[in-house]
Amino acid sequence: MEIVRVNKVKKVYRMGELSFTALCGVDLEVKAGEFLALAGPSGSGKTTLLNLIGCLDHPTTGEIFLEEESIANLSPDQLADLRKKKLGFIFQSFNLIPVLTAFENVEYPLILNKVKPAERRKRVSKILSEVGLGDKLTNFPHQLSGGQQQRVSIARALVHQPALVLADEPTANLDSQTGQEIVSLMQQLNQDQGVSFIFATHDQRIIERAARVVNLVDGKIA
Repeated sequence: MEIVRVNKVKKVYRMGELSFTALCGVDLEVKAGEFLALAGPSGSGKTTLLNLIGCLDHPTTGEIFLEEESIANLSPDQLADLRKKKLGFIFQSFNLIPVLTAFENVEYPLILNKVKPAERRKRVSKILSEVGLGDKLTNFPHQLSGGQQQRVSIARALVHQPALVLADEPTANLDSQTGQEIVSLMQQLNQDQGVSFIFATHDQRIIERAARVVNLVDGKIA
């Protein structure tokens, strides 16, 4: 089953009279359970494509399907609901809420999805244990290392059991050993839980472990 289908997608950014074409008619199919890397130099369109798949931006032309449903005509509220229920996001800068504990950061998507408190406690504790932070539930982000913060971010992305996780340069702010551990963790979660991952990355460690690598150059699939 396809989890994502990108059909002739073009993205043009306009700034007054100037314009920049970030994607030039891209076609891409991603199967459920894939561990896929979007690779290519800076400015190649990796992050743009990830943002379009994640419903954070709209294509100029073309169409994107998530689980065989076109997202083209969804309202902003419907897109927000789709993101909450079906998608998980992992960012380069972790994007944790500084005034919330590790537990509370991971719990937040479940609150948005109106999951009952008892179920929230069960799922948050379980996923934090799975990412190796079962003893850090009450720690705030500033009390955690970069690698630990990214583990919290991974737990938050997975706690609501999304169909697809989108990761934008998830190891860029980590040292070599920690980055390797994070890649191993995400690969293990992909294998154990069948969650689909799409990465936008320069990191050779992710590229080497990806089941498939899609290279982008100048907004086109090479």
